[in-house]
Amino acid sequence: MSNPDSAGVPTENTATFDMAWDDQWVYAIGVEYALNAMHTLRAGYNYGKSPVPDNNLNPLFPATVESHLTLGYGLMLGQWGINLAYEHAFENTQVNNNAANMFGAGLEVSHSQNTVSLDATYRY
Repeated sequence: MSNPDSAGVPTENTATFDMAWDDQWVYAIGVEYALNAMHTLRAGYNYGKSPVPDNNLNPLFPATVESHLTLGYGLMLGQWGINLAYEHAFENTQVNNNAANMFGAGLEVSHSQNTVSLDATYRY
């Protein structure tokens, strides 16, 4: 960050992303059920403890979600496949107690997310 438009703001500051991510195990389960040759339903769940230690939280990159639920639908039309998927990442909150963190001690980061995707495939 440099040359801010607001008076009183430091003229230069460096924001680091030292996330110090930990290795993690992710546990996932999913099912797929073919209603018939054209229609397929999908569902899944996964959990992975947040890889970001509390003392390294950064509100600019809140990669802290732990639980995800997914739903999907597939449609086959001849050689074309159309897939619709929905993912919900449940809200997770972490608190930084490290005064040396550039955002200060007591920083609380919460994050949840909804994602929808649509794709088409062609089989030849």
